[in-house]
Amino acid sequence: IGWARLLPTTGPTMLSQVFSKLLGPDQAIRSPIVWESTRFCVDTPRLTERGPRSLARTTAHLMAAEIEIGLSAGLKHIVTVIDLRMERILMRAGCPIERIGDVVQYGDIPTLAVLVPVNLETLSRICATNGIEGSCLEQPALQLGNAA
Repeated sequence: IGWARLLPTTGPTMLSQVFSKLLGPDQAIRSPIVWESTRFCVDTPRLTERGPRSLARTTAHLMAAEIEIGLSAGLKHIVTVIDLRMERILMRAGCPIERIGDVVQYGDIPTLAVLVPVNLETLSRICATNGIEGSCLEQPALQLGNAA
């Protein structure tokens, strides 16, 4: 239904190798306490359950789960490359973000890099905004709508 990948920024990342134009010429993000979120994807047509802000529950659960994993790993931030539509989704979900650099066009897609703080405040805010109770890592899988 949904997935995401977290990579340490001490090795190759999408931001450093594919989307380097999003950073300044002498800017790099390489730190053991900053990981990159990539391949964040939710199969929304298969879902019927929505949260308080009409966000797919799986989207909010994945966001919260990434923060939980980050807390367990001792991270301070998660960096991710997103488009402007996803920036609005993150803000609607209560996820605090900080833009890094300017918006850059990749094809027809306005793209940017953002930092998400990994702390209990971020986790609490995402959970409160989306009606999530308890750990997202310990909850049973969400139910599909009419999917086979």
